[in-house]
Amino acid sequence: MRKNVNYNKKGYLDDDISCMLIVLGVLCLCVVGIIAILSAYNHKTANDWNNGRCPNDGHEWVYIQAVGHRYSTEYIYACPDCGNKIEVDNEPDWREVAAIHEGLV
Repeated sequence: MRKNVNYNKKGYLDDDISCMLIVLGVLCLCVVGIIAILSAYNHKTANDWNNGRCPNDGHEWVYIQAVGHRYSTEYIYACPDCGNKIEVDNEPDWREVAAIHEGLV
C-alpha cells in the first residue's frame, strides 16, 4: 500500500499512473471499436457481393459505373435480368468493362 497518496481539490486521486491507465483504456476501446466497425462493413460487402451472383436469380453481376467519394470509390453492379443493383467497394474486372464499352459483349 502506498503511503504518499495525493488528492486534488475535488477529492479525486491525483496520480499520474492512474490517469495514464485511463487514457490507455480509452484508446484501447476506441481501437477495438474501429476494428469492429471495419469488420462489420467488410462482412456486409461480402454478403452483398454473393460471389459475384445476384441472390434473386443467380445471374452474374454486371458492372454499371463507379461513384467516387472523397476517400473511396464504390462500384455499382446490376443484375441484367431482374435489375437488382448493389454498391460495393470491389473493383470490377476492367477487361470486362472495356469489352462492354466497346460493344463486344
